[in-house]
Formats: sequence, C-alpha cells, structure tokens
Amino acid sequence: MHEDVHRADEGPGSATQAPLPLPLDFEAHYLMNQEAWHSYALYRLGINDAAERAVHRARCC
Repeated sequence: MHEDVHRADEGPGSATQAPLPLPLDFEAHYLMNQEAWHSYALYRLGINDAAERAVHRARCC
C-alpha cells in the first residue's frame, strides 16, 4: 500500500534516491579508517548510536 504513495519531493536530487557510487579508492580509505572515525565521533558525540550514524552518514552524503 505504501509503495503506491508518491511524494512531490521525490524528484531528482531528493534524499530518497540512492547515493551515487563512490570511487574505489574512497571506499578503501573509508573501510580502513572506519574504526578510527567511529572512535573520534564517539568521543565528540558521547553516544554510540549517534557516532554510528555520523560515520555512516559521512560516507554516503
């Protein structure tokens, strides 16, 4: 039922579209440093869930 609903803001450039594929070099860099970035985000944000979201969001946006 929900898949039949279309929103006006789902046009080009909307947040509902899949992120663009990133270069392989960036993917490798992200994976190699993900733990360090998570540790830093956890230090700054103080909440594990927020740190996880921040690190994963930085990769896709």
